[in-house]
Amino acid sequence: GTTKIPIIFVVLDRPGPPVGPVEIGEIGESTVCLKWSPPDNDGGSPVTSYVVLQRETSTREWTEVSTNIARSAIKATKLTKGEEYQFRIKAENRYGISDHIDTKPITVKLPYTIPGPPSTPWISFVSRETLTVCWHEPVVDGGNNVFGYHLQMKERSSILWQKVNKTAIPANQWRVTNICPGLFYEFKVAAENAAGIGKMSKTSEEVLAIDACEPPANVCVTEVTKNSVSLAWQRPPYDGGSKITGYSIERREAPNGRWVKANFTNIIEMGFTISGLNPDESYEFRVYAKN
Repeated sequence: GTTKIPIIFVVLDRPGPPVGPVEIGEIGESTVCLKWSPPDNDGGSPVTSYVVLQRETSTREWTEVSTNIARSAIKATKLTKGEEYQFRIKAENRYGISDHIDTKPITVKLPYTIPGPPSTPWISFVSRETLTVCWHEPVVDGGNNVFGYHLQMKERSSILWQKVNKTAIPANQWRVTNICPGLFYEFKVAAENAAGIGKMSKTSEEVLAIDACEPPANVCVTEVTKNSVSLAWQRPPYDGGSKITGYSIERREAPNGRWVKANFTNIIEMGFTISGLNPDESYEFRVYAKN
């Protein structure tokens, strides 16, 4: 007769390769995150670890990143910014190491760039001891939010720019105090995001570090015609520590008109006639002194 005995064979072998394609995660300035799936066939024995190799695409030499990764993901570090890399991944169980899968070439670089230059700075407050410098944010932020600014200044006769702030300025203005009264200063500013410090802005107009003078005294109307008004005034009680260089006048239709400039050249004398006015209109005037 015939006797049948069922026999079950368990074939134990090294695992199959990890399942790709390898998912490329966040790319940093010197890091790359990789993720893959476990092998479809573990060879009859659980996968114990993964082996990851790397190479620069300019060379054929592979180097170890890690030989004992328990999870199917890794963050490769200490990479060179701007270099192109390829990674090779193998699975391992107690019976051996699988065939490999490779990533596509990956260039190590940030997904954003440095910001463009801010606007040209301007001075919103001037005195002999402090200057308040303002600017607008860059039109182009490089794809990452600007978190601060770096301000530089120089005295007019110097060729050397010096840093004003030690750490990034979080706002769009800065009060500068390390100045000498009576000197002219210029400013420029750069924005910073996570990629680094961007290009400098254009240079501001020169500003003289002096106190602002007080307004002219005793402004009065000396003559009125159907289309003109003549004004006179006295010197300001305080010139800010610097000689008065001239005067300017603004006018508006009373009571809620828009203020507009009434003179187009610097007024040296302490009197001026505003012409081109409309008959039977009421006007208001204001006079500024400049030093």
